[in-house]
Amino acid sequence: MGRIVKLNNNGYGFAGLDDPINGGMVNVYRINENKKWELTQKISSPSGANTSFGYEISSDNDILLISEKENGSQNGICYLYQLKNGVFTLVTSLTGESVNDRVLFGTKTEISDQVIAVSSPRRVPEKENGYVYLYYFDGTSCQFRQKISPPANDTDGDFGYSMTMYKNLICVSSPNSKISNERYGVVHVF
Repeated sequence: MGRIVKLNNNGYGFAGLDDPINGGMVNVYRINENKKWELTQKISSPSGANTSFGYEISSDNDILLISEKENGSQNGICYLYQLKNGVFTLVTSLTGESVNDRVLFGTKTEISDQVIAVSSPRRVPEKENGYVYLYYFDGTSCQFRQKISPPANDTDGDFGYSMTMYKNLICVSSPNSKISNERYGVVHVF
């Protein structure tokens, strides 16, 4: 247990774990009145047994995003949940637009207010650049808003390998970006 652990600002904790029977799983915890963590929900992959379910977890307020980095074809998928009556309920799934089987959509995820960011540091043989997809969740549905690409001079940097978001600012890493023909890495700020 504890492949990944995250906390949100509403007193919930999340732990991604491998379940030998069901594949990946995310346990949801809440602090009870005795100030102890209590297991309140177990979430399994909607696509069936997949050990990578819970690879990445992000949560803000009543929104929870869980990624499945490799769902058989190596294409990633993210599942969006919303807290209703004390239970996180599946709202929709998010996927990248590429048919490339190494997109790795959902490698990193972030949520700030109602904006959701999902990285896809694609690693195709010709180029190692990736993308960050931005979505907006209005409380009912989730709409794609924008795909962020690395600058033109960053074509082999694993763009989207890591990222962080705060309000309307997003920082995206390209750890293999070259500077003067040396791989130093770059963080792009948008």
